[in-house]
This record gives sequence, structure tokens and C-alpha cells, in this order.
Amino acid sequence: MRRRITAIITAAVLLLLCFGCTGKTDDEKATENAVAPEKKIALIIGSETQDGDANAMAQALKQQYGENLLVRSYSEDYVNDSLSITTIATELANDETVKAIVFGNGVESTAHAAQRVRELRSDMCIIVCNPVEEINDLVQNTNLILRLDYRSIADSMVRNAAEMGAKTFVFYTFQRHADYSFVKEMRKTAGEVCGELKIEYEETFSVDPYLKGSSGEIAKTFMSEDYYRKTKEFGDDIAVYSTDPFIEQELIRLSAEKKYIVAGTATLSPLSFAGAFGVDVKGHETDGRYVLAAVTNKLSKTESKDRMASWGFSAPMVTLRAGFDYAYQYLYSGNQWTDNFDALNKIIEKIVDETPFTLKKYRQDDEKTFLLGSDFYTY
Repeated sequence: MRRRITAIITAAVLLLLCFGCTGKTDDEKATENAVAPEKKIALIIGSETQDGDANAMAQALKQQYGENLLVRSYSEDYVNDSLSITTIATELANDETVKAIVFGNGVESTAHAAQRVRELRSDMCIIVCNPVEEINDLVQNTNLILRLDYRSIADSMVRNAAEMGAKTFVFYTFQRHADYSFVKEMRKTAGEVCGELKIEYEETFSVDPYLKGSSGEIAKTFMSEDYYRKTKEFGDDIAVYSTDPFIEQELIRLSAEKKYIVAGTATLSPLSFAGAFGVDVKGHETDGRYVLAAVTNKLSKTESKDRMASWGFSAPMVTLRAGFDYAYQYLYSGNQWTDNFDALNKIIEKIVDETPFTLKKYRQDDEKTFLLGSDFYTY
């Protein structure tokens, strides 16, 4: 599941194309219905530091839909403050005008928060995007769950790395992430595909930047030191991946210095590379084609060309926007559809604006949980 763009597409052409969620004319925006005071929608996301893509999309939505779209951020110390998300969700549930809550990034304790909301409000539309907790712990108290297709991501990422010339694939994670079922699935799949392709597979537990006693700087220092160790052991043809969005920024920067391969990132977003390479996309963060063009143009002039990849759109932005659009239709269309898959597929198709994607059920007997996939774009 990999798309390789071989022709050089000029930034000027790409900039003329618009990303689905921002490409509407002023007249089209003016004719859209605003979120009504008696039917508010709330988004719960991480801080801008932790969840930059989702924050950019949330602000774009708020600008479009006004003050009746509520945006709440949980504590940056949410790993150690397990009540942070539940407290925010409970406060929103106690507001009778709030009719839908979208958890933009379903981190730890989201299942408990959703359960608490459901106890307080049986009528609440609850949507969870990108959950890290078990689906079985979430599904009874939610209307919709949208997760990434991690098995396919791991498979495609390793095959992509092999085509880029990788002889070794290094999978970075840490204990908290390693306990997630989808990370176990990714590790298993990556190892199997490496075996099939005769690539050395190496797992390394890095520093968790969010646990007590740790910090982002400690995590960065570990990565810098480990790069030296990996080069000494495996040479230069190394592809690297980390399950953590914070660490991935350092991973991309170090890979550019060492000429390593980054066949995919935790956030699966062009913005990851814009941030790491200092590409100025201010004011265009939610315009996926603009960001893609700007990053492609930047990397085409460096030795990282053809050695870095992500999805062609921001996964966190698309899932958050899809969650919001589903909630909006649920509240304002009278929920006329009978098939969640068909409704969600149409929503995502409109958002990604012809960029290839896949959508499938998590389980055939589960009408609430869906997996989003896409092609890889090599810069």
C-alpha cells in the first residue's frame, strides 16, 4: 500500500489544489449551518505541544463554526493525572446544551471518561478517534470509534523502507506504548515482514518522555546516543520508526544528519517533516496539499530526498475532522443513515479530496469501529 510519486510536481501546481476540509469558497462557507447553541459539539484534544495537528484542525473548525463548537485540552501530564480527561468530559456532560463529544486523541483514561459521560447522558453522541485503549473497553459507551489500520501501516512501512534501500529496520517504543495491543500488532507485523524481505529487525526501548522523572530533553539525549550505537552496529542503511510523536521530531532531524531512512512516522503527517526541517507553513497548517508541496520542495534540495515518507495527509487532522463531521450529521440530519460505514466513508472521501485511503471494519460484527489506512508518500 505505497504510492511513489516519481515525477517532480511543482509547488505552484500543488498550491492551486485545495485540501478537502479547507477548499470551500467563501460563499459555500457562508451557506453552511452553524453549530446551534442548543446542540453544541465539544472536541477534547491534547495540548498544542503534544497534539499540534489536532490543535490546528480544531482551531480551523472553531473559526468556521463559532463559539458553540467547544475545544478543551487535557493536561500535558495526562499520563500521571488519570482524572484529567474524565474531569473535562464530566464537565461537558453536565452541560445539557452539549450533544456530542469527540475525543480527538483517545489516550489513556478515555474509556473511563466515555463511561462516565454515558452514565450521565444516555443521549450524548460520543466519538473516539485514535484510541490507545482496548476497543472492547470503549465500544459499549461510544457511537463511533475511528482508529488507524496499524497492521497495514507496519507492513507498508517496512516494504517502503526496503525499496529505499534499508538493510536494518529499527522499531523504537517504550514500555507504556509496548503494552498497547496495536503496538504489539505493529511490532509483530514489522518483524514478520523484515524476515520475509531479509532485513535485520531491531527493537529498542527508548525513554518515555511523559513519565514522572523523565522529560523530553532526556528522551532526545537517549536518541542521540542510540544513533551512535546503531550506526556502529548496523552501518548506515538503517530505517527508523518511533511510536511516539514527540520523539519522532528528533528522529527525523537525526535521520537527516545521519542519512537514515524514515519510512513512516507516528503521526503520519506531512507536518511532522515541516516541523523537523523548519518549513514555514504558518497559516496553511490544515491545507494538506500546501504542506505536502512545501515539504516536498524543501526535501528535494537535500540528501533526504527519496529517504523520508508519510501519508499524503495528516492522519490526526483527518480523523478529528471526520469525527466532527460525523457528530454534526448525527445531530443535524436526524441520523437518517443506517450504515455507519457508508456514512463515514463518504465523510472521509470528502475530507481527503481524492487522496487514496482505505476504510474497513475492525470486526465484521462491530458496526461502530473502523480502521483508516492510506498510501505512503515518499518525499
